[in-house]
Amino acid sequence: REVWVQKLIAKALFMFDEANVTNIVRQLSFGGILLAVAYIYGIVKMWGGATPETARQRQPVYNLVAVAATVVILVAGTPARQQNLLIDQALGWGAVIAWAAFYAPIIAVAVLVGRVCVREFRTHDVTARERAIYAGVLVLVVGLGVDGVATPVLTALEVTSGTASRDPD
Repeated sequence: REVWVQKLIAKALFMFDEANVTNIVRQLSFGGILLAVAYIYGIVKMWGGATPETARQRQPVYNLVAVAATVVILVAGTPARQQNLLIDQALGWGAVIAWAAFYAPIIAVAVLVGRVCVREFRTHDVTARERAIYAGVLVLVVGLGVDGVATPVLTALEVTSGTASRDPD
């Protein structure tokens, strides 16, 4: 999502319209984030007790969810790309769908990490340092979960009320 990276990619793909390439790269960057989230999900599943032996069978499913969510973001973001705008600047139901597709895997990871942290808190052999780490992680994932629910909901409220996005960038 860095401007210099977007410009570098647009220059490399000089045969295409720079604005369109830049907008596609912006929306594809959500997919990169979601692939990272998919791998975090896989790691946390093992932390939560899933067997490492079946990780190779499970991970492609998590990756497929990330790719599917990215496709939804690209489809929902088409009107914004056509107008040379960010998804929130185009503000419509496409923005609501895009944010829901983006945040659904993040919410899933937040819930899973939260459950694992709470489980770890309940064990008897946890040191004070480990409790502090789990507490910090728990605060982080609660924040991610709240943001993941609030963003699509607030975007839907903005769309239904015809109000411009409060955070278009």
